[in-house]
Amino acid sequence: MSYIETKRNQVHVGRPLATDTVVATFLHGSTGPRRLLCVQPLANYQRAVNWALSMADYMAGPIELLPYESEEALQHALFMSEVHHLTFASDDPEVRLEARELFLSLADWPTIRERRKQ
Repeated sequence: MSYIETKRNQVHVGRPLATDTVVATFLHGSTGPRRLLCVQPLANYQRAVNWALSMADYMAGPIELLPYESEEALQHALFMSEVHHLTFASDDPEVRLEARELFLSLADWPTIRERRKQ
């Protein structure tokens, strides 16, 4: 991942792989988790980078651009992030246990993708 410095901020840019079809733009606040701003076709990758560079100094935190294989893969990654958070951050032991079981059952994205194709 490349980190591009602007006058008062940063833009984090992931390098696309041959299988990627979309680019996700995330905003990081000064506190709290990052937020998904938009998802665009990978054909708009350079336009997304240019926009991020032009806007970074107006934002409270960095802008992050991440290519993904598909919107479905992105949604899976976001969901897994939430489940992972519950697994370790919940105060309720039952919630942590259920989240851990869910996390382990869903963690293998390539297998899930192959099952969906059948």
